[in-house]
Amino acid sequence: NDITERKKLEEELYLSYAFQQAVLNSIPSGVFWKDKELKYLGANTFFRKLANCKPDEDLTGKTDFEFPWAEQAEQLRADDRYVIDNNVSKLYFIEPLRNADGKIHYNEVSKVPLTNAAGEVIGVLGTFRDITEQIEVSQALKESEKLFKGVVQNASAIIYIIDNKGIMRLCEGLGLEVLGLKPGQTIGQSVFEMYRDVPEIIATIRRALSGEIISNEVSIHGLTFANRYTPMLNEHGDITGILCVSFDISPRKKLEEELNKLNMELEQHVNELKESELKFRQIVQSSPMGIYVYEVNAKGQLVLVNTNPAADTLTGIKNADLIGLTIDEAFPDLMKTEIPENYLKAALEGTSWLAEDFNFDNGIIAGVFQIYAFQAGHNRMAVMFL
Repeated sequence: NDITERKKLEEELYLSYAFQQAVLNSIPSGVFWKDKELKYLGANTFFRKLANCKPDEDLTGKTDFEFPWAEQAEQLRADDRYVIDNNVSKLYFIEPLRNADGKIHYNEVSKVPLTNAAGEVIGVLGTFRDITEQIEVSQALKESEKLFKGVVQNASAIIYIIDNKGIMRLCEGLGLEVLGLKPGQTIGQSVFEMYRDVPEIIATIRRALSGEIISNEVSIHGLTFANRYTPMLNEHGDITGILCVSFDISPRKKLEEELNKLNMELEQHVNELKESELKFRQIVQSSPMGIYVYEVNAKGQLVLVNTNPAADTLTGIKNADLIGLTIDEAFPDLMKTEIPENYLKAALEGTSWLAEDFNFDNGIIAGVFQIYAFQAGHNRMAVMFL
């Protein structure tokens, strides 16, 4: 009869609705839909959690001004209106949104017109997923890459990377000038062609590409360079290329013994440089020069944030224990010198500073050092010393 058929139809509709709602609630992204007046008609569980709504709370008739992201409501509604008025989709754009936790999250959002059976626009359907972590990682990588570039471009050495085909992939450092080269000038060239008349260099590169860690000296164009070749490995242990750090020791023969000692202390293999942060850390950790990295805090103080094993060797102390301290806490005797002022100028103004023979003795650290300080990012500077 009619009543039985109607009840059966109602039951089927309810089961269909329940199934659709279950599917929506299982999606690990926000889903919502609004009418042409930009009032909510419904949303899934993911959305409700971010909006601080109860699971069974009726969202019908509510607007964005009633949720934690009220301060962003005007922009959200402008996007909705654009989609509705123009009957077009707006896909994969970034929107900031304040969630129930009170924090601003960044979401990748897509919005499409919501239409009825006749094809008429009756509202907007939206989806979003939180990409805050990806954005923060991307920003951190950009900052790290800037720091990495500052180190390699301002290094007094020549730093270069050769892939497993013998092609130059990185060539940086102030030391290039003595060879009449500019940073990046040899990128893309084959080292086997570049050094075809210097069999000693070609032989060394082939040995390094076969897995050897090599420290040597080589003379070319009347100059003598101290070199360190380290194989680069990927996560499977395959050799993907080599990293080499070269120093022109021609005018500094008096440093020959020290440079050789420092080169022999490079212990770590360099893994494949996939990300800028990894690149910087590997360069710093494998450098034969001592490195300190300082940041200027809100009080205008220099705070030690990074160092490397070579710094421990040169100073005779465990510098990792000093990370997080201000320069006056870590090295109080330096406050009597011109170093803090020049370090601050490097960090804040980008003014590089070179000290050829800096004599220091505080009873623990003693020696005559060559120091080069330069800017390595916003309110950040790096110090390289021998």
